[in-house]
Amino acid sequence: MTYAIISATENDLYSFPLPIVVWSWYKLGIKSIVFVPKNSGVKLELAKKYCGEMSDFYTFDCEERKEATYSQTSRLFGATVDGLSDSDILICGDSDLAVLGNEFEQFKDGEVRVIGADLLAPEMNQFPMCFIGMPVKKWKDIFGLHDKTLQQALDETVGELQSINFRGDFWSFDQWYAHKKIVESGV
Repeated sequence: MTYAIISATENDLYSFPLPIVVWSWYKLGIKSIVFVPKNSGVKLELAKKYCGEMSDFYTFDCEERKEATYSQTSRLFGATVDGLSDSDILICGDSDLAVLGNEFEQFKDGEVRVIGADLLAPEMNQFPMCFIGMPVKKWKDIFGLHDKTLQQALDETVGELQSINFRGDFWSFDQWYAHKKIVESGV
């Protein structure tokens, strides 16, 4: 089975379009796994209501000032969700980016795929998060997720980072970390 891995926060830019984005994936036959902060408010609760059975929601806990980075990075750890098989395909998506066509059949070949890897200058050492996809087993191997929960993976990766302007300094951390781990893996 193929899943879209999405995250959202209470911010209107992400909570408001979430049901439309989940629906767009569902129209392609792809269910969404959505990561949200543990202390979600009314906006995400409303979004969850309208996502219905097209998605499954999972939570993480973090300091409020680290919420955006935890949320963005959580998409790299979709393979921590219980019940997935090693052959299931996970594709990172954005909560504000509806999919309008199915370019995702190529992900079923078992390889690591990064659509748009050429969109960022090589010296940035980043991959765009949409759309990175591969089988669960490769996510686990590349990102060291064997026997880890979502919370453990996030705390180990993001939890120790410190900054006065956390969101500003680490806005693209997920893209940098994805590039680092995928390149280091040699795939």
